[in-house]
This record gives sequence, C-alpha cells and structure tokens, in this order.
Amino acid sequence: MLAYRRLPLDGLMNARDLGGYAACGGVTRSGVFLRSDVPALLSEADLRFLRLYGLSAAVDLRSEAERERTPDMLAAQSWVRYTAVPLYDKTAARGEGLDGKTFCWADHYIRLVDHAQDWVRDVFAALADAPGCVLFHCATGKDRTGIIAALLLSLCGVSDEDAAADYCLSRLYLAPLVEELCRSGRIASRDDPFFATQPENMLRLLAYLRERYGGVPDYLSACGLSQARQDALRRRLTQTDETRA
Repeated sequence: MLAYRRLPLDGLMNARDLGGYAACGGVTRSGVFLRSDVPALLSEADLRFLRLYGLSAAVDLRSEAERERTPDMLAAQSWVRYTAVPLYDKTAARGEGLDGKTFCWADHYIRLVDHAQDWVRDVFAALADAPGCVLFHCATGKDRTGIIAALLLSLCGVSDEDAAADYCLSRLYLAPLVEELCRSGRIASRDDPFFATQPENMLRLLAYLRERYGGVPDYLSACGLSQARQDALRRRLTQTDETRA
C-alpha cells in the first residue's frame, strides 16, 4: 500500500494521514488514523480508494443537527463502522471571542479542553476501540478534528512543532472553500479569522496542557481515558525499529 500524507480524493479537501511524523523511538504509522472534513460528497472512485486504503471505521465529531443537515456518506457504507461522538460550540461557530469581540482560536481550544473533557475521553475511546484504519472528522476538519489530531500525535511523542505544522495545513487545503465563500459574500475577506490555523493556536494549547496538566498523557488521564487505551493507541500509531515490518 502506498503511504500518503494528503489523500487524493475528489470529494474531500482537507483529508490527510497522520503517518510519517517522528515520534518516540520511531515514526507514526501510515494507514492508521486519517483526519478530514465531512465526507459528504465522496465519489465512487473516492469510496473505492478509501476501501483499498484499508479504511474500516469513521468517527464523526459533529452535532446531531450538523449530521442531519450534512450526512456523512461513510455512515451508509456496509464496510465502515460509523460512530458519532458529538460536540458543537455555538460561540466558535459564530466566530466570536470569549468576550464577544476579540476572536482567538487558541482561547477557544483551551476552553474546550478544560470544559469538554468527557467529549475528549469519548473520542479517544472510540478511536482506541475502532477496528483497522479510522477516519475522524468534523465539518471543515480544522478545529475539533485539529485538536484531536494534535492530542493524538502528542500522545505518541510527536513534537509540538510537528503537531502544529499538521494543524496549519488546514488553511492551505481549505483555500478553495474560503475563495468560494468570499466570492459568494458569505465571508468578507480571504483573511477571515474563522479559517485561520496559525501555528501559535496549537502551540499555545499544547503548552497550556503541559503547564496545567503535566502534558497530553496526564491530561487524557484527567479526562478519564484509561492507561490501557493510551498505551494501545501509542502502540497502534507508533512504528519503532522493533516493530518495523
């Protein structure tokens, strides 16, 4: 199987593999965890590619209303185990800051990890328990998905800088969507802060987790994720010299 970073799919703009990052004692494996925007417009060729790539499970991070408005096509595939672990942040969706004026994604991320620990625990439990290659996604694949991806990479010992670099790709890959929204007048500028994925957002979040909780593993323990599931996720995503095929 060829290993990809960005997946060559017609119906997804922001789909990529979490493999290929330097991790503790090795590298993150390809074909284990995929992150993306909502798989609502997949072509038959896309579905064939994902099946051949080994995809066997999907974890949908969107709210019930979002799922009803834009169904996930993977939920209807007999070869995909589909799980919904919903979260919806009205303040973030409106693009408002914590004070209703100053918008900053890092502040939202920090607030979310403190106040949505049950959700984080349930997402990681779903990822740990899902079989085979797993795709997890929200709507655009940059914020809820971005937080989970960064935590997962950090759990495996990926550096803050690499986790932030993975996060930053969303702004580049979502550029066609931003252009479309700008042309239609739904956003005023291509620099709309809602679509910003500056590295500082994720670097601040990871630094906060280290300062407040002692790091991502200790944070996940505080969320209620068992050590057994954390260890299983590390083994599954990390390829070391000893486990290299």
